[in-house]
Amino acid sequence: MRLLIIGTDTPQTARIAASFTERAWQVTTRPAVLPAADDRRHDVVILAESGAADHLAALIASLRDGAAPLLLVLGDGGRDERQRALGLGADEVIPRTIPASLLAARVMALLRLSGDRLREEYRFGDLTVDMRTRRVRRGGHDLILSHREFQLLVLMVQNAGATLLRSAIIERLWPADFSVGHNAVDALASRLRRKIDGLAADKLIHTVRGVGYHLGGGEARSDFAA
Repeated sequence: MRLLIIGTDTPQTARIAASFTERAWQVTTRPAVLPAADDRRHDVVILAESGAADHLAALIASLRDGAAPLLLVLGDGGRDERQRALGLGADEVIPRTIPASLLAARVMALLRLSGDRLREEYRFGDLTVDMRTRRVRRGGHDLILSHREFQLLVLMVQNAGATLLRSAIIERLWPADFSVGHNAVDALASRLRRKIDGLAADKLIHTVRGVGYHLGGGEARSDFAA
């Protein structure tokens, strides 16, 4: 899942980013200027910047132009502010004083209500990924993954059956690091495959040569996950 935090870099936004990163989300932050073209590619956007009403309206309107993510505004709790933000198209207004962990729980609850694909647990064959505890098991055995390996596995199970392009993996796992190349993806996927597949007869992680990676029980499908 992809989160965009729009607002000034503060201890609060840093805590929010850390809370979602710990849950294997891909988090991007940027200042509160009008959105870039790819902002709507995120699953959730949090407006953490307090400012003039017309600027807030412009930000929300830009994000609501077309296919829109779940949009939350951090506010000071006033009734007028809440009515204005909801009237402009925000999905929810959250008190600015909310603890980061509670905000993450609230976002996941809203996604479940909206029918999003977010789950607390993923199962694929004998592979189980528990998002709450970050516990990964295959064939009844616990697997110890690094943070980046866990992120890649979550991305794979969320897109099981489709081929993940190397470029898409880079954009999701290293959105702000333009020095990362395909070799880093290959090395990460190789480490993850050793842990997930090991000596198992049924291999789950497959390489699509020159393209990317596929989680499945056999040949990769021809569609791609971006």
